[in-house]
Amino acid sequence: MKLTPETNTSSDNSVLIQKTVKNSLITMAVAIIFLSAAALFAVIQLTQTYSNEIDVIDKQIHQIHIMRIAARERTINMYAMVTEDDYFKIYDYRESFYEAATKFIEAKIEFMKFDLTEHEQILEKKQRELVTANVPMQDKIVDMIIDGETKAAFKLLQEEAIPKQVKILQVLDEIHDSIESRGDAIKNKSKLIGNISITILACIVIIIIFSVFYVIRKTTSRLNHIIS
Repeated sequence: MKLTPETNTSSDNSVLIQKTVKNSLITMAVAIIFLSAAALFAVIQLTQTYSNEIDVIDKQIHQIHIMRIAARERTINMYAMVTEDDYFKIYDYRESFYEAATKFIEAKIEFMKFDLTEHEQILEKKQRELVTANVPMQDKIVDMIIDGETKAAFKLLQEEAIPKQVKILQVLDEIHDSIESRGDAIKNKSKLIGNISITILACIVIIIIFSVFYVIRKTTSRLNHIIS
């Protein structure tokens, strides 16, 4: 059977259609892969940035917990000294009292290595002023207990030292809540940006798919028109 010029033309057009469709599909696949990779890279970068910020916040909160525990340990040790008659145990409590102070100072040094908001800086200054006023009084109470002035020491502990210690803990709680709130905001922002990135990527992929199908349809329609 001999091929007529019309048959050859039809065959050539069929091949051309196949090539057009194939090239369109390849273009679509490459575009989707490229955009997916770009979006994934952007999401990973943002996630890493937010992850670092959250890590800093976790460290700040951890140091606040240490300071809170140390502050309470000092009060507990003073109470124990006041109610203890055994001088050996009293000296042990005093040692624990000063060890707690060291823990507090070390935690505060670590805490101050990180940035604070303006509000947190004001709270930190207030907390520092309260500590500066209360620590000498606590030391005085311990010395009074060692000197046998137990009743006077207990009165000073109840009326002065503990109320000030409560204020210190309250300010630490305020700092803690502020930092924790920042952490929650960063986590929410990270999730939001991740969702937005996925949505944008999905929209781009859909647009590309519709565009490719539109091109294929148009090309096929034109070629069919030529053939007919």
